[in-house]
Amino acid sequence: MRRVLNARLVDLTREAGAAKRGRGRITDSLDREIGEEKEDGLVLGDLVSSHVDVDAKSSLRVDLQRVAALLTRRQLIFIRELSAEKPVTEISQRMGVSRDTLYQERHRIQQIFRDAGLEEYLP
Repeated sequence: MRRVLNARLVDLTREAGAAKRGRGRITDSLDREIGEEKEDGLVLGDLVSSHVDVDAKSSLRVDLQRVAALLTRRQLIFIRELSAEKPVTEISQRMGVSRDTLYQERHRIQQIFRDAGLEEYLP
């Protein structure tokens, strides 16, 4: 029984790892012609603005993930609620903390973003 369970856990771990690597995703060539009329020579790669933009977005995503790892659970919840454009009063009631505490948390979050060089993404 133990051997069966261990084997199943190994299988689940491998499947999870494969899913993270993108197994099962549909890929498409950037050289594929698009449009109804193939004569115009448009390819899927023409729709991508530039590789620099893609790299910048990827870099930003990595930076934001790095900063998110520094935030507490309460700070992450606060950011999510603020991004949903909810008023601080409503957020404080939902979270069960005072508005002053939330304003202090907001200041701490802003400082973390500044320290990471991401102040341009703050409101």
